[in-house]
Amino acid sequence: MPNLEEILAEGEAAANARHYEINTNYHDPGNERWWCRNWVSDGYPKPYDVGDLLVVYLGKENNGPQRCPAILRVTVPPERDRDFVLAERDFEAAERWPFVTRTEVVDDVVPVFEGTPLSAAKLTYLQVQRGRKITRNEFEALAWPIARQRRM
Repeated sequence: MPNLEEILAEGEAAANARHYEINTNYHDPGNERWWCRNWVSDGYPKPYDVGDLLVVYLGKENNGPQRCPAILRVTVPPERDRDFVLAERDFEAAERWPFVTRTEVVDDVVPVFEGTPLSAAKLTYLQVQRGRKITRNEFEALAWPIARQRRM
């Protein structure tokens, strides 16, 4: 699978063959790399396909960074799996976010407080608070700083 720099350098046909989305989440100071668990869950089925890219955004709840520290690639489209969420998390999470999307981390991640702010893509929290599709240009604006930090 291509790494982040390869994705950012790909041609227009490959770039247009996938979707890009902001995946908005709570900050978990007890597990700052929770996305490495290889799944995310939502309250309703998202239109993700295999190969789509999700930019993880951690909000301000729990003293969160309000930044994007990671990019995930969808490996299995969303499916309702309340029992899985219940086994992995708790009853409240299973009730609120029963739709599970299997993912993998694209490359590694940057420290949460060094992630890219939404303003790099001219986005605000109000625009992304429930997650949303983003354009390739918005994806690049959020992903390039992550790729550059990884090179350092």
